[in-house]
Amino acid sequence: MNDYFVSVLDGKPDREFEELFMSRVDLRRFYGMGMNWGKKYPDSQCGWAKYLATHDASAIGIDGVLPDWFAEKLPGFARYARWPVYDYGYNKGLTGYDHHAFFSSRMKCTRITAELFGMDCLVPETKYICLKTGGTVKTGIAAAPAQGVNPDIMKDMKITPSFQRAVSQLGLLDVICHHMDHRPNNYYCILNGNGEVTGLSVFDNDEAATFAPVYTLNFSNYGLEAPFVKDGRINRPYLDRENVSRVLEVQDRDISRALGGNLTRIELGALLCRIRKLRRVLRSSLKSGTLTLLSPEEWTPGTMQEELGGRYGMTHLKNFVRKYHPEIVP
Repeated sequence: MNDYFVSVLDGKPDREFEELFMSRVDLRRFYGMGMNWGKKYPDSQCGWAKYLATHDASAIGIDGVLPDWFAEKLPGFARYARWPVYDYGYNKGLTGYDHHAFFSSRMKCTRITAELFGMDCLVPETKYICLKTGGTVKTGIAAAPAQGVNPDIMKDMKITPSFQRAVSQLGLLDVICHHMDHRPNNYYCILNGNGEVTGLSVFDNDEAATFAPVYTLNFSNYGLEAPFVKDGRINRPYLDRENVSRVLEVQDRDISRALGGNLTRIELGALLCRIRKLRRVLRSSLKSGTLTLLSPEEWTPGTMQEELGGRYGMTHLKNFVRKYHPEIVP
């Protein structure tokens, strides 16, 4: 609660808010508000989804008539709290003095996963660190800065086919990691000597849904981007040949060995389940001819126009073009 007021409201905790919250909230229901995942939303039975649909605070454990000032602050507070509450629920599966460094591990595991499948050029290097200050030791994560240029400050932007390859790779990485928020302003643009956009470097790799224990591939990304998998097929015209080969060839035991010390068992199990499903969908899409694999030099202005045509919905590439209106380099 203190973090909410300091980080979001830029002030000290409101004592009246704190007292009302502590006196009126059924903490068990608040901590069990859950998350609304997959196709069941907005018909999910979890408390959070009911609250979103009805604005009835009793769904998340707050009963009675609320003062206006409290009602105004509650949606923001509940939205802010639901991810940490959901995260700490994972700890029920841990024993003894084990603990889970949620946001740190997400950043680390995103980098590890990118390395496993040949997409490490997208994700800055990360490492765990210990900070010794006074008589205490704090653990955390250190990430190299994302390279490139903020697209929000670029003028007369030009994008190349290799940028299409990069955002295609990012889409594949996102569906593996269940990252739902790599929007256009969550990565920087890599430029060549002519100032043209040729690649990207992502940040915000600790987004709260990443590596959540979710087993479906049929989820939409930020801004209702089109799902990566739709009706049992890859919902993209092209993918990188090397990345797909690695997804199909890397053994589950190697994935477990690389990530097992960073994820809980349920997170790792869900990750492996998503990858197994993804392999089946990849093979089916390749067999049916609905997906084409490209080597780096095979991405062209024509492949960009094919993806931007609208048949595949709001992909990472189309989302970027819609926001920045760049020129496509011939």
